[in-house]
Amino acid sequence: MSIHDDNHKIGHSKRAIDRKNDIAGLSSIFAKILNKEQVWEVFIHSTQNKNNEVQKSAASALISAFPEIPNQNKALNDLICLTKDKNNYSSRKSAVSVLGSIFSHVPDKEDAYEAIHNLINDKNKKVRKRIAPAIVMALPHIFDKKQACQDLVFMTQDTDINVRKGATSALGSAIPHIPDKKQAFQNLYWLTKDDDAQVQQTAEFALIAAFPHVTDRGQAWIILHKLTCDDDSTVRRRAASAFGSAFAYALNKKQAWDDLVNLMQDNDETVRRWAVSAFGSAFPHVPDKKQAWEYLIDLTKNEDKEIKKRAASALGTALPHAPDKMGAWNDLISLTQDDDAEIRKHAAATLSSVLPHVPDKMKAWNDLLIMAQDKDAQLQMHATKALSSGFLGL
Repeated sequence: MSIHDDNHKIGHSKRAIDRKNDIAGLSSIFAKILNKEQVWEVFIHSTQNKNNEVQKSAASALISAFPEIPNQNKALNDLICLTKDKNNYSSRKSAVSVLGSIFSHVPDKEDAYEAIHNLINDKNKKVRKRIAPAIVMALPHIFDKKQACQDLVFMTQDTDINVRKGATSALGSAIPHIPDKKQAFQNLYWLTKDDDAQVQQTAEFALIAAFPHVTDRGQAWIILHKLTCDDDSTVRRRAASAFGSAFAYALNKKQAWDDLVNLMQDNDETVRRWAVSAFGSAFPHVPDKKQAWEYLIDLTKNEDKEIKKRAASALGTALPHAPDKMGAWNDLISLTQDDDAEIRKHAAATLSSVLPHVPDKMKAWNDLLIMAQDKDAQLQMHATKALSSGFLGL
């Protein structure tokens, strides 16, 4: 069947799978088709199909085709008309997703965003669920970012839980482009106290991900500090997971260190484990690195094997910043002889990466030569790797 025949017959395909495949086929050659407007109309019409897979295929085709369509003003108007189709929610649902994806290409961004904005009270929850992701994609290109932020906050109070979760997550993703980051961050914090546990969880993850982009990091850290003291261990767990990336931005590093120590001593083992995992990334920024290194070494002797393993893994990140690097190297070598095979393995695995930071290279060379003859095959392998990669120029 020719391309010309495809254009006329695709809408008459009886089987949904055939329609889906026909749309995908036309989409793949759209750039080479002469009568693009006719094929565009096929894609537009297909968003009204009752089959969900056909709708998805049509939406994907519209996203791919828009940059290639000659008359983008008309194409945009077609999409805006779909958002106003009161009789077919699938058209509105597809249109809002497409508008978000192509927003950077649309000729009239004000009209395009208005079409998205007008759907925030749509009667169909499936349509409303698509709006927050569309706003996030459009946000970098929107002039009135304040209105877009207000729309996201509004949708966090939607009657449908999935819409609320999506809007909450989107609010966190949008923070890099939101002018009033302090207020957006505060909104996320309020959502961590929401009545619904799913919204709480989504807000906590969004809050943590947004931390590096907040301008008022003192206030942001106060909020994160509150999360570390929450009665709910699940909240503390997620706060602990944030410390690795957030620690660098703490204005009061001493308070941040105290918070991290408290989390590593939490009565919940999962909180403790997450906090230890964050230790390596936080180490370069802790105020007293001598104390921190000693603390890390103590953790490698913890009764909890998982904590021991995570502490050993953090050594490689921490050693380049340790004040006594030769002493740190000796600690690391000692751990390669630990009774616990996991500790030996994780300590040995860091040898290659830390070698450039060891001041006494000859001492390190001798340590590695001895280890290369160890009966433990893992130690042999890591020592040999370190010798070959770290001392080629010795």
